[in-house]
Parts: sequence; structure tokens; C-alpha cells
Amino acid sequence: MSGNEDKIGTLEELFKAELKEPFHYKLSLTDVRNNAKDIFESMRKMYTMGLVIHFGNEDSQSVDIQTLSPEKIEKINKYMLSIGIKATYKVYKASDVDYLYRRFLNRIDNFKDLSIDVISDWKTQMIKSIRLNVTNNNKETLDEIMKELEDHYEANFFLKMKPPKILKEFAILVSTKDNATHVINFDFANIGDYSKPYCAAQQREKFRYRD
Repeated sequence: MSGNEDKIGTLEELFKAELKEPFHYKLSLTDVRNNAKDIFESMRKMYTMGLVIHFGNEDSQSVDIQTLSPEKIEKINKYMLSIGIKATYKVYKASDVDYLYRRFLNRIDNFKDLSIDVISDWKTQMIKSIRLNVTNNNKETLDEIMKELEDHYEANFFLKMKPPKILKEFAILVSTKDNATHVINFDFANIGDYSKPYCAAQQREKFRYRD
């Protein structure tokens, strides 16, 4: 974090202030036990408040999610980065979910003692749901499935087969009338991804080797 980091006052102050650089604020989660579920709930409330303050109705504490443009979402994401949280907002259509399901199934279809049933749309052939059945109490297969779900946590947003354990595995899902699903999840940002170069391009000239 930078030496100029500030502590956050209220959430309203955070989102009504000018945007700050990533990791500008020192994040302190009061009244939160040190577990991913509680942290997610705090991030969910924070992100929702940001959407309401900037693009919703503060009186009714609501926002029409279908009016959110990529630019609006990026603005709230930058506010979250100012406290060191990376927010990911994606809109999944049926074809996107089908793709996630098929990637996951391709990883597990050869597992021992595993039968796979899918329900798909007859016209589109897109997978709508998956049912797995492990026979012979094969614990190894069960463990392997859980491991694959860790790697395919986006698919698990919809499958809900594995209880989430770390922050990025929790998600907000909102279905809309156009048969899309808006998904928001959070993770701790990596400060190295947002650090400025040690010196500006014009300053680097001073350090170039000369013959």
C-alpha cells in the first residue's frame, strides 16, 4: 500500500468522494469474523451501495441492473480497487453457461464410478442442468470432483455443488428478463498488478548506459 493510504469513514463517504488510486484506503472490516463468507457479505453490501449511490435510487435503495453499462460497472470496480478489492462483473447468457458446463464435464467424464445426467434444451442443445452420481462410495472420485470444481468455480456459481470456501468462490447472481444472469464476485487484488513503474519513461533516460 502507498504511504498516503487513508482509513475509510462511511461507505457513503467512500463512494461520494473522488476516485482514488488502487489500494489508497486501508481496509478495516469491523464486525466481521475472519472468514470468507462474512467478508463476501461486507463486499456485497459495499458494492450494492456503490451502485445505488451512483446509478440507482437512494430513497428506495434500488438499482435497475439492466441499465448498467460497462462504463458504469468499471467505475464501481475502480472504487472497490481503491480499498484493495478486485470486483468482477460478468453477464452470462445461456451459451456462456453451457460453455462452462461442458468445460467442467470434459474434465470429469472419465472419472471412475461416476454417472452424469444432463438436461438440455431440445432446440438449442444447450445444457440447462447437470446431475452427478458417484457409486460404490468412491471417495477418491468425490474428492476429484471437488478439486475440479475449485478450478471451475464459475461453473459452480450455477451448479452449486461445492460450498464456497474462499472469497472468489462466493457470488451475487441476478437473473433478468432477457434470460441472462448477472454475476458479481470479489477477490483480494494483487498490489503488484496495479503498482506504478519505479520511474517514468523520461526519468529512465538518466539511467541508460552510455558508451
